Amino acid sequence: MSSLTAPLLETGTSHATDSFQSSDPDIDTVIETVRKTLQARGRMALGQLVYSALDHGAVMVSHPDQTLEKVIIVGKSKSVNQWIAEATSVGKSMWNWAECNPIKVSLMVIGLGISAFKANAISQYMLSVAAYFCAWCKRKPLPVRFLGFVALMSVRLIVSTLVPPTSPGFGIII
Repeated sequence: MSSLTAPLLETGTSHATDSFQSSDPDIDTVIETVRKTLQARGRMALGQLVYSALDHGAVMVSHPDQTLEKVIIVGKSKSVNQWIAEATSVGKSMWNWAECNPIKVSLMVIGLGISAFKANAISQYMLSVAAYFCAWCKRKPLPVRFLGFVALMSVRLIVSTLVPPTSPGFGIII
């Protein structure tokens, strides 16, 4: 496992766009303690975060009834005004991020515009690629098919991040 030589974020600092700043000082203290512990050990939290996200996703898929029950409980835990305030806070955080990252925002808007303008061409290309991939999978043995699927998912992560409207196309292939 690789170790850090410098902290990813300076400890003890806060910025207007920090999503980890809460209104509860106890939570901020816990976050700061975890950050310092990880830094002292030369570790990153990414692995644990990915594992937790996958675990959460698996529970959501395998037990949708429990997930729906939890969603209802969380939905009823706040009043409508509190949810509106929460949504407003998220909107302001997004706006602050957009103001701090004008180049990224510009590239995202340009990419979305191009994908909307060329939607028909993209859909035809995705359809031909999907048909080719399905035919290729039928001709190959299972281990090669598995490696092809892994490669497809790797490409999907990159392409869907850069051109979000292509994500459903990959879903059709799967």
